[in-house]
Amino acid sequence: MAQLGNHYIRRLAGTPKPCLICYRPSPVVLVSVALPTQDFFYCCPSHLADRHFATRIPSASASASGGGAGAGAAQDKDKDKDKVPGRLPDKVSKEEIDKVTREWKERQQKKEAAAAAAKDKEKESSSSSSSKGWLSTVAGAAGTAASGVYSLASSAIASSSSPSDPSTADPRSAAPPAEAPLPPGQHEHYQLHKDIFAMRKDTFNKRAALKRAQELNMPAVPSRVPGNLPPSNAAAPPR
Repeated sequence: MAQLGNHYIRRLAGTPKPCLICYRPSPVVLVSVALPTQDFFYCCPSHLADRHFATRIPSASASASGGGAGAGAAQDKDKDKDKVPGRLPDKVSKEEIDKVTREWKERQQKKEAAAAAAKDKEKESSSSSSSKGWLSTVAGAAGTAASGVYSLASSAIASSSSPSDPSTADPRSAAPPAEAPLPPGQHEHYQLHKDIFAMRKDTFNKRAALKRAQELNMPAVPSRVPGNLPPSNAAAPPR
């Protein structure tokens, strides 16, 4: 019995069927290279771009077509294709986590300071109604300064969080680059994530075990005709 391999080819079907993950109709089919008639399933094209679902296998013909430096450039291009900006990074460094945490704390402190300044302004405005004088002028100036500081802080935060700089832009917001189409007659090859492949393997083994159980429970076909049966062409007994 052939073993199930973690190597699938992307094909297009004429009739869309439910996706294995989200159950939405999709014409994309992943067909196993080892068992094409027994292991195949439908999936959405968006799942193929998720590294937690599958990883595209670089085409061998693309790297073998160019010799010397051309082959190395093709391999570098295939590596760059795997680094899709829309995907999440494999590992996040502690410095990046500390940087995001520090920025969040600074924003929270600025918001709390602005809220406290607004409360102080309300208290001073209520007290100034009973005691008019230079205190009302000072409170108004303090409130104006607090609002100016808050507006400057808000504009600074907005400018720092804007994805104008490619190095600080959110990788999930960037659109993945369009991949070059394959030559005619060739298909994209994928390798499933270990958890997805383990699920497929478990389903395949259960299906095979159920088939074997049905074959064992099926009664055996008699090898010869029993001798106590009357011949089929015998005349009916007289009544």
